[in-house]
Amino acid sequence: GGTQYYEGERGVERRVRTQFPTGNVQYYEGAQNLERLVRLRFPSGEVQFYEGELGAERCVRREVAGRVYFYEGEKGAEAVVRVVQATTETRLKAMRVTELREECGRLGLVTTGVKADLVARLRAYRSAPVPQCILR
Repeated sequence: GGTQYYEGERGVERRVRTQFPTGNVQYYEGAQNLERLVRLRFPSGEVQFYEGELGAERCVRREVAGRVYFYEGEKGAEAVVRVVQATTETRLKAMRVTELREECGRLGLVTTGVKADLVARLRAYRSAPVPQCILR
């Protein structure tokens, strides 16, 4: 068992996240009682992404050790179809809108707009010069 987090008004709240003592975090989307797994984050930094209906969620992408693995196939029979080096651009293009919004929010950026707007915002943030520390 883990700690479950919910959003929404009383009576229609839905599960959005479960944190386990191991450090694993599962993220969910969907209406109350229809929440489906969309992402699994491990303490190692590995992230797995899922798509599909409740009960049939299948792994479609995995980010680990600087690489992105893309999968195809039904739940339990997923097979790697492509592996790419995980550049910032590759990661941004592979992310879903909800993930892009979470990343923008985490960085204090505006979280509204379509996918292209969110990607552009994150790209600009990451390409901005880092202020230098000046010793006096």
